[in-house]
Amino acid sequence: MEEEPYLREVFVGITRAKTRLRIHHGPGAFLPHAQLAGLAFVECSDETRLWPPAEVLQMSLGHDGLFLDYFISRQRLIEKLHSGQKLIPRDFELFCRTEGGGEASVARFSKKAREDIASILAGGYVMSEASVRVMVYWRKKDSDADTLILLPDLVFRRRE
Repeated sequence: MEEEPYLREVFVGITRAKTRLRIHHGPGAFLPHAQLAGLAFVECSDETRLWPPAEVLQMSLGHDGLFLDYFISRQRLIEKLHSGQKLIPRDFELFCRTEGGGEASVARFSKKAREDIASILAGGYVMSEASVRVMVYWRKKDSDADTLILLPDLVFRRRE
């Protein structure tokens, strides 16, 4: 199969990414036979070529991207959230709408995540949206209680 060497290159690239992996792709990269009319894409195997920054970036935060102890005092709010729900990103925190029409903080980013986000913002992006990717239980070390936490997806758009 002629695609096998290419797939191996992609696999090696993905598995060797240590800190960050950005994939810019079009129909020829992962959907070689797809007919996607009206979508602009660029296909190139020359690694020395420079590409313009992406218009949209998505960051999925895990446990290490969040201040986990913060969730302990936010359980009443978090229990009302669900996967896919939109959140409001502001000042390295995520807010949800309350029943009264206000906003309440439900998550704070860790120091490392704040540094990563600040780097993206300095690169000409704004954090435009956030949503709950998944809800999971976390247990603090030396504790018997499980705490419901959310793991979010963040979306950054290029400033115009």
